[in-house]
Amino acid sequence: MFRRTKKNHPIADNANDSYLSISDLMSSVVLILCLALIVFMFQFSQAEIKIKKQEDIIAKISEQLKAIEEKFRRIQNFTGNAIISIQNSLQQAGINVQVDPKTGNLMIESEFTFQRARSELTPEGKDYLNLFMPTYAKAIFQDQNHLNKDFKLSDMLDYILVIGNTSRLGDDAANMNLSLMRAKSIFDFVDRHPGFEFKENLLQKLHFTGRGEMDSKNPNGSDDANDRQIVFKFIFKRDKIDALMIDLKTLFEQYNIEKTKIEQLKKQ
Repeated sequence: MFRRTKKNHPIADNANDSYLSISDLMSSVVLILCLALIVFMFQFSQAEIKIKKQEDIIAKISEQLKAIEEKFRRIQNFTGNAIISIQNSLQQAGINVQVDPKTGNLMIESEFTFQRARSELTPEGKDYLNLFMPTYAKAIFQDQNHLNKDFKLSDMLDYILVIGNTSRLGDDAANMNLSLMRAKSIFDFVDRHPGFEFKENLLQKLHFTGRGEMDSKNPNGSDDANDRQIVFKFIFKRDKIDALMIDLKTLFEQYNIEKTKIEQLKKQ
């Protein structure tokens, strides 16, 4: 009796082993690819979160920039409206002056205020100032909340510069001194005045200087009464403007930094 024995087939067995090895390899590759995809998706998600975070920061900075721009606009509008208000107050009192709407410079036509080559006020000039000064002071220092509740003109003013002028006739140095003395005459008039509302407030803000013939509009060197004009110039405080400028510069720097971060994140 013969027993049939099973023969080994080494080639077939090796083939099966190869199939198993390839299958394991493919599974490993797929697993690695899946892990890589998960890592990529995680990193992409993290990058998106970081970009969104930077974009939120930029959005907040943009809002702050808009707020500063609005403050600048309100200050500009307030000063413009205050100047118009002063001009209207003077006109309602029958006082004729020229007002620069951009700077607020107020010019008194001084053909009747000073005589040629003199720094003493004429009687007509004193009468004019008796009407002008109280009205001018009240227009500046009265409550102006109707213009803007956030600002007061008197708080924003550093000082008011009274500027004397002369014609081109005469020596330069003499004209410079004459213009200074004319401006001082205006200051002395206010100082010696028996009293009007807001006089002390006005005196605290008043400064005076002279410009000689530098602003003369008559090029031929002759005497022109209009060159004797007195100018009242607003000098505004810089602290509010400077603080806003510092904030503006800081925010722009932050904005550029955050924008660069976003660009770098998008390149990753």
